[in-house]
Amino acid sequence: MKHRELTVEEILPALNQPLPYSQEAEDGVIGAILCDPRQIPLCRLRLPLDSFYLTTSRIIMQELFTMEENNIPIDVITLTGRLRDLGKLDDAGGVVKLTDLSLLMTSPSHFQFHMETIQARFRQRRAIEGLARGLQAVYQHPPNEQIGSTIAAASTIVQSFMDSVGNTTSTTAYLSECLDEHIEYMAALTERIQSGHDPLIKTGIPTLDDQSGGIGKDEY
Repeated sequence: MKHRELTVEEILPALNQPLPYSQEAEDGVIGAILCDPRQIPLCRLRLPLDSFYLTTSRIIMQELFTMEENNIPIDVITLTGRLRDLGKLDDAGGVVKLTDLSLLMTSPSHFQFHMETIQARFRQRRAIEGLARGLQAVYQHPPNEQIGSTIAAASTIVQSFMDSVGNTTSTTAYLSECLDEHIEYMAALTERIQSGHDPLIKTGIPTLDDQSGGIGKDEY
């Protein structure tokens, strides 16, 4: 049986619902870090702080990042004490919440899955926010003016929100591309040295480096 397509009047009220997030995924990532703090660099690379939706998660992750930056040993007792000293323990969910998180046994495969879930929900929220602001711009369009420019502006708003997220899932591929490029550069540099030429030094100017490969010792 074919379902009737909803009218705009029916769609708009139905959109008034909570933004998507996953408490299970956010708890899983934090629990994994408390069990194995070596996960923090990867988490920092893949998950910006605002990709965590829950206030409790953001407070905890912010402190974990700070502890890692300052080489402070990470465990639930130290984390609890630091949050208490900062007056943020209650906002982070309290002692019971932190203890429960530390008892979560998150496997490496689940950790990866939880990170991908947080990323997906974050992109979804940003898309919703961009679309909502674009829709707001259309609603506020002056009735006696052409709608085209407003629609274009609304599209730009949506795109800017999506661009601000970036494709975090491609981080590994991007790093791999950088590594391949570096290996190719080192191979070319080695070949130049072995042929008796001075090594080329990158100038940092993309166009110049692409055309010449860099400059030699006596070419400054």
